[in-house]
Amino acid sequence: TCDTGSLFYPEYFSTLEACYNEANPNLGQPPKMLVWQPPLFYNWNLDERPFFNRITGIMRSMMMLGGLIALNLNPMSIFSYPIELGAKAGFINPRYGVDD
Repeated sequence: TCDTGSLFYPEYFSTLEACYNEANPNLGQPPKMLVWQPPLFYNWNLDERPFFNRITGIMRSMMMLGGLIALNLNPMSIFSYPIELGAKAGFINPRYGVDD
């Protein structure tokens, strides 16, 4: 899942595929129910934004890296999971109320 304004690193999907294959080496077994989330960086044209916007973007990025992802509090914006996990959860995240 992702927001409509998201830019993906060119190797995002090949890296995601490699991580998935590493976590699920055997084809005959059910996939592990894992969620992958890259860090979020609020940095679109920050050099053109007012000081307050720049600081807010940088601080929010640090908060995401240092707290939310590390503590597994909630996946936000861009996160990927196996289709089996999506089907099992009804394609929503019950811990996060503003899924797109």
